[in-house]
Amino acid sequence: MWMSRLRRRRQAGDRGAALVEAAFITPVFALLIFGILEFGLTFRDYLTVANVSRDSARGASAFGDGLYTDYNVIQIAKQSSKGFRPNEIRRLVIFDAGSVNGSILNSSHPAHGCLTAGNGIAGVCNVYRSSDLYRPKSDFGCRTDLALDRFWCPTTREVRASGPPDYVGVYILARHDFITGLFGPGMDLSDEIIMRIEPQDF
Repeated sequence: MWMSRLRRRRQAGDRGAALVEAAFITPVFALLIFGILEFGLTFRDYLTVANVSRDSARGASAFGDGLYTDYNVIQIAKQSSKGFRPNEIRRLVIFDAGSVNGSILNSSHPAHGCLTAGNGIAGVCNVYRSSDLYRPKSDFGCRTDLALDRFWCPTTREVRASGPPDYVGVYILARHDFITGLFGPGMDLSDEIIMRIEPQDF
């Protein structure tokens, strides 16, 4: 009789221990699952940003000194970022890199100021924000003081095979919002690609 009581007490104690263990393990397990989810979605968005910058730089290189080069680059960026909501790309900068190593992130490079510039820096870069990506073609073309691409007009870019080449850079800044909020509200993702502008004459 006393053995059966002891067994019942032990079983009740085991159940209590299991509940305590579950109380400790469940939050850790949930944090791990949510962490994997958030990391996966963030990495997916980073790959999208990298694809947008690469495709946009290729477009800027191929279109060269065309009057609507920047407009066409923006259309490429929108096509490459179809997985994003309209306001997730916060900043798209098309800049004169000067060389293949002319990073906009280098604080001594003239284009570094484009990271915080309003619309651009004369002769250096054009800066486009989320709303600019949906502006009509008529807002481009460098022909007025209000043209979005007036700061570094595409028609001034060097495309002659005989001259020193221009290197065009594309910098993308996008916002990734975390779903769960466990790791904060979100984070900024950025990428840049620099390419030589394709010669237009031979």
